[in-house]
Amino acid sequence: MLVTITEASRITGKARKTIYAHAKSGKVSLSKFNDGRTAIDTSELDRVYKIDLQKVLPEKQGKVTLGNSDSKLDLLLKKIGSLENEIKYLREEISSLKLIEYKPNEMPVKKTNEVSNLMAKLKSKL
Repeated sequence: MLVTITEASRITGKARKTIYAHAKSGKVSLSKFNDGRTAIDTSELDRVYKIDLQKVLPEKQGKVTLGNSDSKLDLLLKKIGSLENEIKYLREEISSLKLIEYKPNEMPVKKTNEVSNLMAKLKSKL
């Protein structure tokens, strides 16, 4: 769930300045609401500041704030659609291919030289 930096400050007990400093250093990731306001996901607060969200946000339990997640969902759905189309195209390509039967070249029989022939004749007479 996305919350404003002010709410994050209240939840964590950290100053807004501190949260922004942590974001700048890469310790915590910031997000954006659909309207462009800066936000932070409560899962980030839990990960970085080890906050028990069940105790801190009991009034928001069960509610989902999409923030910018709905636009991410739309992008993911579009990507899934394009991947499904690509899979369909590739399956059609595969089915249109002609199978080529593999026939290994037969090993040519090596012609024996005269000495080998003579040796074979001698062995057969013995």
